[in-house]
Amino acid sequence: MDCNEEPQPFGIGEQRACQHPDIVGAGRKERAGIAEMIIGLGELSVIAVIDLTRAFRLPRIGAVGRFLPREGVARHHTIEWLMWQMGGFGPTLGHAHYFLSYNHGRAPFAEELFRKDTVRLYQTLDGRLDGREYLVDGYSVADMAVWPWVSRFQRHGIDLGDFPNVCRWYLQLAARPQVKRGYEVPHFTGPVPLPPGV
Repeated sequence: MDCNEEPQPFGIGEQRACQHPDIVGAGRKERAGIAEMIIGLGELSVIAVIDLTRAFRLPRIGAVGRFLPREGVARHHTIEWLMWQMGGFGPTLGHAHYFLSYNHGRAPFAEELFRKDTVRLYQTLDGRLDGREYLVDGYSVADMAVWPWVSRFQRHGIDLGDFPNVCRWYLQLAARPQVKRGYEVPHFTGPVPLPPGV
């Protein structure tokens, strides 16, 4: 929205193969009818705060601005992998938890579907991490968003040994003191899960 533009109402649009409705903007002509999925708005809000902090040269608050590249290809790829987590990895693994761990044997078709898709997504992640220390150039919000889902690899029926790049990345992040502390939020439920033989 421009400075001279009046706020316009938003409507709830169609739902695209997920439980999250779209928000349809009714603003300027070139944006009218453009839908944004609600699922990504929280993360994009954080990115917007980072941008505002930079634009107005406000003092950085804690880690604001440290885990999202300022510009260019690295910024684009960080947002891209954050959206990959929100649009595919997280939702699919959430369904995998439900069918493979909590309701095992009750829906064989769904179990097989989510087992295969979970493997496919781990293969995608493994390919991305081939030759890379992190998902993008450095430790970023994308790594922070994906890692907690991988930490439930046992619920997914995944052997991290089958995905050596994911396993290396997972263990590297698990060794960070900040990640260990974050894993205990909101309360301690046990140590960070490690693959067998580690």
